[in-house]
Amino acid sequence: MEDQTNITVRKTVAKNISLGNFKAAYDYLTENVVWNIVGEKLLAGIDHVKEYCETTAAYFESVETDFIIEKIIEDEHHVVVTGNARFVRDGNTIAIISSCDVYEFNAMDKVIEIMSYCIKHN
Repeated sequence: MEDQTNITVRKTVAKNISLGNFKAAYDYLTENVVWNIVGEKLLAGIDHVKEYCETTAAYFESVETDFIIEKIIEDEHHVVVTGNARFVRDGNTIAIISSCDVYEFNAMDKVIEIMSYCIKHN
């Protein structure tokens, strides 16, 4: 039976990344972490992932963001987070995104891979 503490740690890490709270998750990334943002970019290694997180966090600071998590699904080494995000600047919606982030964790509760699927709505 899976230790409930491990599930809680993995779920918290996944939620932090999916909601853009990247710094809170940095200690839970492996050195060789891979983040595949399907159809957009492939980031390999902790330095590339952190650089992308910092750039993305700066964008989030430049707009009003409304993140909504729809579902979180967990198994022994994976957490899946689905949700929506709305980005507003100067009172105007500039983007609405639906996403699915699939996190794979190692036995030490560190992220080894993220697969992100993002659909932009017009």
